[in-house]
Amino acid sequence: MSQTVQEIIAIWATMFTMVIEFYDPKLAVATDQDRQAMPFKGKRFSKPPPDWRIYMARLRSNEEADWYHTGGWVQFEEDKLDDRFLFTRIHFGTVGLIVVRLPGQDQATYPSLDEDCHQLGLHRIGPHSWE
Repeated sequence: MSQTVQEIIAIWATMFTMVIEFYDPKLAVATDQDRQAMPFKGKRFSKPPPDWRIYMARLRSNEEADWYHTGGWVQFEEDKLDDRFLFTRIHFGTVGLIVVRLPGQDQATYPSLDEDCHQLGLHRIGPHSWE
């Protein structure tokens, strides 16, 4: 799959995640800063926020389409909600996508998450160091 196709799918999955958060506002954790990190440029949105991860896998088709989203705020200091996490699973036809955003101090585990996902057949499609 070309870099351009991966970017388009990763952008779509990120936008899907940001939009479905409005389905259940108590799970909304994407911030205005996240949304502003993806301005509309030319004919499409720019890359997903750099602290998000998007993974893709090929699945056996069951002709279904569904999604699952959860998220929340994480407290690192007493009386302060410091950071957030989110997880979205999107499945349609033969494609499965997972969108993840870990809290800041947990982002150091992204390399091992990338490796674990790869071992499970999920391939990271974004964001990378896209121009």
